[in-house]
Amino acid sequence: MMRSRLFTSIMAVLTVAVLSGCQTYKDRAWHDPLNLQVDMKPRDEKKVQVAPSEIAFALQFPAGSATLNDAERRAAVNFLKRRATEHTDDVIIDFGLVHETTTLAYDRRTTIALLVTDAGLDPMRVKARQNIAGIAENEVNLTVRRYLVTLPGCPNFTSRAGRTFDNRPHSNWGCATATNLGLMVAEPQDIVYGRGGTPGDGEGLILGVQRYRAGEQRALSVTDTNTASSHGVSGDSESGDGK
Repeated sequence: MMRSRLFTSIMAVLTVAVLSGCQTYKDRAWHDPLNLQVDMKPRDEKKVQVAPSEIAFALQFPAGSATLNDAERRAAVNFLKRRATEHTDDVIIDFGLVHETTTLAYDRRTTIALLVTDAGLDPMRVKARQNIAGIAENEVNLTVRRYLVTLPGCPNFTSRAGRTFDNRPHSNWGCATATNLGLMVAEPQDIVYGRGGTPGDGEGLILGVQRYRAGEQRALSVTDTNTASSHGVSGDSESGDGK
């Protein structure tokens, strides 16, 4: 009788242990130890988001005039000095309905160019957009555009480490790479599209092509190459001397 009770107790404990080990996780289906992960959501791609941010100053001209009062001029110059602080910031002049052939439009452009110069900016870096909706006839917007980086949602430990039955990377995979890129990039705009090539010397470039086609290649000078002898290094590499 004692052995029967002891056996029954042991079996009850083992049954509870087995059942507890086989329980499912309905609230976190991707932790299912049986790999029944039919409805598991895909991993979010770890990448930085880059978006432009613009802030504008409404420059008011008197009706039919290209001359600004002193208060308006100072406010516009201070706006450019405060906002266009990075050399990569885009400075844009937004016009409403502009008739390029009118003298008034030309005079206002000249006034704005002087404002940009007074703010310490190069007028050549300023862009212009015209026929922008919502801008009044006697109004011009000074817009500064800067690109901002948004880091991914990291760290991401929504999946359990060490359990890879789905044969996919851990949910935190790629977090360090994407976050470090977003933190160290000097110009976020470069993530969206690269910078164009700098202008080259057309005459110098074409001379090399002409020499190649004419069979007039120049011999490589030994003194110009990066060799051991050109740096005064001596010794037998096989014997290990001079290393």
